[in-house]
Amino acid sequence: MDLEALLGLILVIGVFIGLIMLSIGLGAYIYFHGIEIDLSKTIRFKDLSTWIMSLGYQDDVIMKMLSIGLIIIILIPYTRVIASLIWFIYHKDLKFILFTLFVATVLTLSIIGLLRSF
Repeated sequence: MDLEALLGLILVIGVFIGLIMLSIGLGAYIYFHGIEIDLSKTIRFKDLSTWIMSLGYQDDVIMKMLSIGLIIIILIPYTRVIASLIWFIYHKDLKFILFTLFVATVLTLSIIGLLRSF
């Protein structure tokens, strides 16, 4: 399997699983709560890592499913970069190892909240 096929497979599987989780969560939300969205409850997290850590403390299964679906969709690019890095390390391509390592570092720092875009 070549790199492009592997990255395509990661994209397809990630989007499929994420959309299934989102569809089930949204369908359950509409079934139990109707089509009105309660905007009085504000849920904010300072970064992705605190959002992931908060999943264990959520009591609402519907919100947990929606959160997991969104997190999967958000982490697809990160997973693709890590797969590319492993691929380039395996093939000993130093130039692309360095480029991909830089991108992986920026994404990792963004996920743990050390880099802010706004």
